[in-house]
Amino acid sequence: FEKAVADRGRPDVVIAHSSLFAGAALGQWLMDRNIPLIVVEHLKEFLTPGAFIFFQKNCIRAAYRHADRIVATSTRLCESIMHQFPEFTAKTVIVPNPVDITAFTIAPDQKPIVKSFVFLAVALFRPEKRLDLLLRAFASVLKSYPDTRLILVGDGPERQRIERLISDLNLQSTVILVGYRSKPETAAAMQSAHALVLSSEVETFGVVLIEAIATGLPVIATQCGGPEDIVTPETGFLVPVNDIAALASAMHRMIVEYGQFDPQCIRQIAIEKFGDHGYWQAIRNLYLQIINEKPTTK
Repeated sequence: FEKAVADRGRPDVVIAHSSLFAGAALGQWLMDRNIPLIVVEHLKEFLTPGAFIFFQKNCIRAAYRHADRIVATSTRLCESIMHQFPEFTAKTVIVPNPVDITAFTIAPDQKPIVKSFVFLAVALFRPEKRLDLLLRAFASVLKSYPDTRLILVGDGPERQRIERLISDLNLQSTVILVGYRSKPETAAAMQSAHALVLSSEVETFGVVLIEAIATGLPVIATQCGGPEDIVTPETGFLVPVNDIAALASAMHRMIVEYGQFDPQCIRQIAIEKFGDHGYWQAIRNLYLQIINEKPTTK
């Protein structure tokens, strides 16, 4: 970092995405040079009781002592940070993640309400994503809507377990695993689906949700942290965490009520709440506040 400053000049503000360990490592160095620091938190461990060990908590506190602002991406994450580190409450603010509204757009032709309703899930195949719960809920939906399809975009350490469960539930002909996809490919998958489902146990935000609504897609999400700031009655349904019956019921309801969702309205909500312009305006305001608070140095 010292070499980067020497080569490129002194920064006005430094933003560290996570106190562990970028913020903790840079904090004292930046403070000694009167360079402002913003720490942006994303780690799911903030929403998991007892997840941080003593050493990690000390590192977080060190980063926060040196930080000028602590940014949380959702209300739940902000509340958790303030609860665990109350001495830094005055520094903590909420700035939601942005969505690339040029990459994620509505399909040229609106999808008809057809016999084969397509649900889409985009996730890393990790335990906290609870794709097992999604598969079991989907299996329940198939009993009433046998032509429904589920597309899973992503990969990860849980893939073999997911493949075994698909086989155990006899879903081989109705669940499609497509692996990792690029941003344009993911956007195309969203344009081809009818609704997106997020079944996670914990999310500090939920970028895939705002990508979906920017595509005009209604969503179903668990109340696992970040989604509560994103999903509204105009954009979809929220369900309790780890509740197969509730998730299956919401998927049933989505098939029945799909025609009541307006893709243009959904996308407009994404633009207004999570568009690039609003995000950069919020970050710019933070920068200006911090710079004005700092004494000038040569």
